[in-house]
Amino acid sequence: MVENGFEIKKLAELAYLSVDETQMVELKRDLKEILGYMERLREICTEGVTPLFHPDPNTQNVWREDEAIPEDIQSSFLEQAPSSRGSRVLVPRFVGSEESNG
Repeated sequence: MVENGFEIKKLAELAYLSVDETQMVELKRDLKEILGYMERLREICTEGVTPLFHPDPNTQNVWREDEAIPEDIQSSFLEQAPSSRGSRVLVPRFVGSEESNG
């Protein structure tokens, strides 16, 4: 169980999060609640219960097989672009323009 701020701080560091003292108190409370719920789930007797992988046992894989399709994607993309030059899409300048200084 998470009992001190050090553990919360260490978890935050591992998750690359920066937390202040107020957030650490909230995280400690939330984490205690989550871990308490997990303890309650651990108490449930699941002996003889068949694992459920999907609610509908008749469901089959509906994904198609991956298949490489030789296609000229670049040309198709450039045809749809409003403006292009060679193999590049031209876009209006927006960094440093007068509209962006507003």
